[in-house]
Amino acid sequence: MGKRESYEPGTFCWVDLSTPDAEGAKAFYGDLFGWEFRDDEIPGDGVYTMCHARGDAVAAMVQQDVQPAHWNNYV
Repeated sequence: MGKRESYEPGTFCWVDLSTPDAEGAKAFYGDLFGWEFRDDEIPGDGVYTMCHARGDAVAAMVQQDVQPAHWNNYV
């Protein structure tokens, strides 16, 4: 996938994964795409994980146990 420098209005611009198994998702997407991960603490005793490819942030994920795993898409 090419690197985007800008986004036209109405273009998908970000994704993050809400998952009950963040460690499993890191292993899966790390193996699949070669992503590297950086965990940042968030208020309320949580962790927001940034996913990087070739040094660039490409997605994020957060541990959440209420719903099945799903991707959130941002326009």
